[in-house]
Amino acid sequence: MKTLTIKILLLIIFFITFNTFAEEKKDCYDCHKDLKEKFQKKYIHKPLAKNGCTGCHKDHGNENKLMLKAEGNDLCYLCHDSYEVEFKKQSKLAVIKLSHFNLPVGRDKSQCIECHDPHSSDEPKLIYSNQHKPFAEKKCLECHEKPVFWQPVKFVAEGSSLCIKCHKIQEKSNVHTPVKEGKCILCHDPHTSKNKFMLRAEYNSKLCALCHENKTKGEINHSPVKDGDCMACHAVHSSDNANHLKEKVNTLCYSCHDKMTGQGVDHSPVAEEDCTVCHNPHSSANDKLLIETKVGGKLCNNCHEDKTKGKFKHVPADEGGDCMVCHDPHTSKNKFLLKKTEKELCYDCHENKTSKEFKHLPVDKGECHKCHDSHSSPYIYQLRNENDKRLCYMCHENKEKTKYVHTPVAEGNCKGCHDPHSSDVKFQLKAKGNDFCYMCHQSKKEEFDKKVVHKPIKEENGCLKCHMHHGSPYYRNLRGEYPEEHQVDYAPEKFGLCFMCHDAKITTYKFIQGKESDFRRGELNLHFLHVNQQKKRGRKCTVCHSPHATDNYRMLYDNVPFGVDNFRYKYPVGFSQNEMGKSCLPGCHGRKYYGPDMPSYMK
Repeated sequence: MKTLTIKILLLIIFFITFNTFAEEKKDCYDCHKDLKEKFQKKYIHKPLAKNGCTGCHKDHGNENKLMLKAEGNDLCYLCHDSYEVEFKKQSKLAVIKLSHFNLPVGRDKSQCIECHDPHSSDEPKLIYSNQHKPFAEKKCLECHEKPVFWQPVKFVAEGSSLCIKCHKIQEKSNVHTPVKEGKCILCHDPHTSKNKFMLRAEYNSKLCALCHENKTKGEINHSPVKDGDCMACHAVHSSDNANHLKEKVNTLCYSCHDKMTGQGVDHSPVAEEDCTVCHNPHSSANDKLLIETKVGGKLCNNCHEDKTKGKFKHVPADEGGDCMVCHDPHTSKNKFLLKKTEKELCYDCHENKTSKEFKHLPVDKGECHKCHDSHSSPYIYQLRNENDKRLCYMCHENKEKTKYVHTPVAEGNCKGCHDPHSSDVKFQLKAKGNDFCYMCHQSKKEEFDKKVVHKPIKEENGCLKCHMHHGSPYYRNLRGEYPEEHQVDYAPEKFGLCFMCHDAKITTYKFIQGKESDFRRGELNLHFLHVNQQKKRGRKCTVCHSPHATDNYRMLYDNVPFGVDNFRYKYPVGFSQNEMGKSCLPGCHGRKYYGPDMPSYMK
């Protein structure tokens, strides 16, 4: 009983499994849908009509290509032995008299499917629809000599000389190698073909691949290459252009792509009509079919000098950068093929430097490259020179061509005083008026906070009334000549600075009248006595007067220098003023009184 139960279960499993496989069995056309229509032409190969695909193909697989039951003509001989058996048994040298017009067939590795479609055809004997005219009209002797039994069939002419008897090929400067060598049959079948133009393969890359290497190895393929349409660009027989192109490179490219010229500035390869300088016309691993990656300028460096050798690099030009961030690779209305004007381009990433009233001329014109290298530089901020001084002198006059040079100028620190881009102060100064000088000369600002201040100091830009801001041929960068020593031989020109504002009469004439000076006793000019001396006895003005400010009348110092070793001794001036007049007691003589109303002889 137990054995019977097991047998029944096994039978149930068998029937279930059989029915399952039966339900899942597929027709060949379930997968090969595109072939069904092709295999239903007027004349259908008998094995296909009778047994379907399995007439010639194994349904599960074997070692033969396309899972065929046999390879090559051996497959045909499985059925066609009514008149092929003799052909097969006699070392494949027999003549198939009736079927092939007494011509030897089957020699030199000839294949039946070169003429016969193994599935279906609209022509009798399953001959392909595309037939060479002599073949279709059975005029073999138009191309072949009358056959001699057992001998290879000979041609009535050699190579392309045979073809050009009927076909005319216009030969141009560049001729396709098979045409040049008279080997038309490398591409064309001389009898019949399933392809148009009697081609040995489809009219696409499959035909070209018979001789040429695969051009679709890159990740990105040009559309015609991807579609296998080599003839979209190449002439098949001859051309007047390199690489058998139908037109010149760019003319050909523009037949599909928009024209990349005409905005005023054209990239040389575009202007000279050779897109392939940058683009691979077949396939590439790079975007836009570029021949090299554009990262880090590698593509551009094929023609252009590497612009990234400097220590300080512009980010788009750096190793991970892209020249196309700033430059259009084809055409532009801006110089250097910039995508925008230089100013607009820089301000896309950088802060606008033209927001203030007074602008550095290159900044105002948007010519950032005048000071900065737009790619890389050995200097910080990608400057074109190593410091302010050298950079500024590329455009500005050298400010050091003088005896005395302002310290920032001597140190090459132009931007210590000037903003290199823009400022709200004229000359792009960093501050206005005397506050500009106080940025460094803070001690002078404290000095000026006194009762009596030199008149120029009270004016805007007062410091510059007496001092030159870059340099001067005169001591302390003064605007006019003035003695360095405390005591000098008098000459009016030595006091040129003071006489820019003050009347030279106060030191020129021994006796004066009027308001030229109140430092006199009657008409006796006491300035003359102190200054207009020889033998190094004349004193300069600043021995007694501060050029900036004091708490005393007429800007007099509290002390005056005296003695050797750089006048390191200080004598009190001892100035006083009372009902008798003004007086001083400097330590080098007794108290002296003076005033315009006093007699000159009074001491």
